[in-house]
Amino acid sequence: MKKLNLTTYQLLIAKYVLLAILAVIVLYRLPKALNGFLGITEEPDFEPVPMPTENSTGINLTSAQFKEVRGLAQRLHTDMEGVAIPGMRDNAVYSELLDLTDPMLVAVYNDFGQLYYSSGEGTLREWLNSENFWYTFSLLTPWGAYSAKQFTAAINQRFDLLNLQ
Repeated sequence: MKKLNLTTYQLLIAKYVLLAILAVIVLYRLPKALNGFLGITEEPDFEPVPMPTENSTGINLTSAQFKEVRGLAQRLHTDMEGVAIPGMRDNAVYSELLDLTDPMLVAVYNDFGQLYYSSGEGTLREWLNSENFWYTFSLLTPWGAYSAKQFTAAINQRFDLLNLQ
């Protein structure tokens, strides 16, 4: 039997430690890699709210309505992400949100959640409530001017009526 010197013994241990670390990494990443390879995606935790209709069956959006919903959800996200600069907000997007019918508001809420909730960013309501609208924020709507506080109260009241958490 060949006698190992200390250097060879250290190299052998280093190889086994490296192999063990590599095995742990592969075993940790393997399920995610296989899911991606097989086309399996993890379901987001966001649960869409049913549309408010008379018979509770939901509604089907037309192509134009879906484009409007998707566009509004994306514009809201774009305006709220990052640092808000006074006077640089897209106030029209918040006015449009207040003007939506109940089914369209639910559709925007659901679409926003499906686009951004799964990445850990929260629901539309959570975004709006955590948003710092600064003191310069005001909306002009057919019902008058809204300050940031009034807008947040008005949209939360609609969210409460529609059970949008």
